[in-house]
Amino acid sequence: MSDAGPDSLSTLEEALEVEQDIHDEKTALDDLEDTLDELDEETRSTLNNLDEEEQKMVREAFDRSLGDFFENLVAGSASFKPGEFEDDLEDFVADFRSVLHHPEAEKTVEDIEDWLVNAGTGPLDEDVREELIEVVEQDVDRVNSAIDTAKTALQSINADGTVHTSVARLVKGELADVSSVDKIDNIADDLEDIAGRWPYPWNSDLPEPLGSDVRTRIDDLLFDRIQSIVDDANAFEQFTTLARERVLEAEKTLSDAENVVSKLHERYELLTEVSVGSPTDTGQDELENKLRAAETVNDVVTGCREVLSIFDVMNDVATESVRRFGVPDNSTESLDFIRTSLSRIDTKHRDLLTTRDRILSGDIEDYDEAQEGFSELIEKAEQELKGLRNRIEHEIQTGKELAEIFGINEKAQSLNEVELAVSRAETVEDLVQQARECRTIRTEITDIITEDHLDPTQASVFEFILDGEANKGTNSDVIKSISGELEMDQTEVLGVIHDLKDEGLVSISIEGA
Repeated sequence: MSDAGPDSLSTLEEALEVEQDIHDEKTALDDLEDTLDELDEETRSTLNNLDEEEQKMVREAFDRSLGDFFENLVAGSASFKPGEFEDDLEDFVADFRSVLHHPEAEKTVEDIEDWLVNAGTGPLDEDVREELIEVVEQDVDRVNSAIDTAKTALQSINADGTVHTSVARLVKGELADVSSVDKIDNIADDLEDIAGRWPYPWNSDLPEPLGSDVRTRIDDLLFDRIQSIVDDANAFEQFTTLARERVLEAEKTLSDAENVVSKLHERYELLTEVSVGSPTDTGQDELENKLRAAETVNDVVTGCREVLSIFDVMNDVATESVRRFGVPDNSTESLDFIRTSLSRIDTKHRDLLTTRDRILSGDIEDYDEAQEGFSELIEKAEQELKGLRNRIEHEIQTGKELAEIFGINEKAQSLNEVELAVSRAETVEDLVQQARECRTIRTEITDIITEDHLDPTQASVFEFILDGEANKGTNSDVIKSISGELEMDQTEVLGVIHDLKDEGLVSISIEGA
């Protein structure tokens, strides 16, 4: 086979080019057919939504700008140049859709303008309106959807008419520069994103009655914050940036506010069950003062936490059992041995009541300091209560010794029972009751002793000596104490002590005796 010459190669190249042209033409014609089918369906759908006048306008605009090209295209007389026909077709489709959707685009832009005017921004400039119509013609349905989203979002962030107008004015400025449907979508998406997290008004289910005061104050502060966002923004993009930053900051603060108000409500509910003073009124007054002084939402949270601390103090004070230190009326009658202890504990009890009432009524400046003082008073009252218990136990112990010395076992057992009751007593009233029981048994023991063993004078001196208080100091001091307490002559006291020594009941050594 001989080598192909230059003419053969040239012929082959021409044949390949023709084949490629045929292939390209077939592909282009297939694309054209698909495009015309799409345009046919789109045209029918669009024209059905237009009135007769608008349909007429579309047809006239089509004939005026695209009729010749389309007729040539359909007739097949348009020159086919591979690589150019596709571009021509694309331009035709874009122009066709512009003509087809122009009435709808005008309606959409009118709707946008009405929306902005109603928001207080004023109408669009003529050149902005025309440019916006050209953008909307690209995809009317998509723009309508975006504008609906933007309207809803803007309404959600409408703190009041001023803010609504300010944000709408920024939107209007942004629309003046749009060059594509994507940009309109972005505006709607930005507004929707911000509206989804927009904190005003604060829709929080805070418990009443404290919640309404907190919510009202926070809404006022949020409005100021929103207004500052709008005031600080010179353009829509700057507004969205500032809004996202500051809204994110507010989200955590508002969450903190919900938590602290929930705790406040719990303490408030506890305080409503307290029957002394008016702690809930005091707490509300404190909260109102904190809210009034708050300049930011953070200040509100801080103020609520401070009031929570006050509620905690009030709750601790209100629930502290101060009653246990109360001294019953006429409790010192026939109970001279605890008269001093009862007097001291009564003083502490009155101090506690005074301090508690001051705290619950808010008549203080420093709640922490007041609570510390109240706690100190409780400790002192506890010490006095302990002293009272010890004094009664000492009286019981003396009675038990008397009963054991003279073999009065039944009374000793009775005193054991009283001793157990004293150890379990939690209030002054309970202790006074057991003190009376102890004194009754002691009197019965004394009566038995005076009947069977000693005369009344000897019994009185013996009981006095058994009392540990009487044994303090020297023996001569004991003589003087007995003489003074029992109103006896010291010589008489000495004689009684000698008799008791002879009975083996005492071992006091008196000099010169």
